[in-house]
Amino acid sequence: MLYQNRIFFILYLFILGVSAFFLATWNKTDLHLAVNHMNSDVADFFFKYLTHLGDGFAYLTVILTMLFFSIRKAMFLLGSFLGSGLIAQFMKHLIFSDSLRPVRFFENLANLHLVEGVTLHGSYSFPSGHTASAFALMFCLAILSPRQLMKALLLILAALIGFSRVYLSQHFLGDVVAGSLIGVLAVIPFYFWFYRGGYAWMDKRLSLTRFLDS
Repeated sequence: MLYQNRIFFILYLFILGVSAFFLATWNKTDLHLAVNHMNSDVADFFFKYLTHLGDGFAYLTVILTMLFFSIRKAMFLLGSFLGSGLIAQFMKHLIFSDSLRPVRFFENLANLHLVEGVTLHGSYSFPSGHTASAFALMFCLAILSPRQLMKALLLILAALIGFSRVYLSQHFLGDVVAGSLIGVLAVIPFYFWFYRGGYAWMDKRLSLTRFLDS
């Protein structure tokens, strides 16, 4: 698994290294403000809509579509989605429930550039659930893809979705890094569960014809 997805892991480790550098050398306030000040109308539009690829709806759409190709693949995606989501929500609501999101954190400190039409939340900042879902989905798809280029593109897409959470002031960079780790690590046990066991019936797929006829 590690070798087959080496390009994904290499790029991911590079992104983690760069993120760790900024987290270690910048304080939380200055780092977020620096990102927030790098805005433009094009970036506002791009990240406003890209961020929705980390929504549960997007993930579930992929899962339902995958059922018509392979039940095993769909179950792999579903397990990874539920696993990453439960871990992120457990940490968010029970361990780090007092973590404020940028819009609340900067309420009396600075004026943030906010993107019109984006609903902002004030609490439960750490970790980023959107990022956890995005990385879990893209890592699953990378595992299922035989092409190294596609694996790289999926990692880049996951990173952009994670960055969108910072750009839109929904999360701090540390929240996003933690979310990405949750997403990637949550996939691994489900991969071994579904692809190192029996479950021969999962190699079947739903028939689109039968589905429409019903």
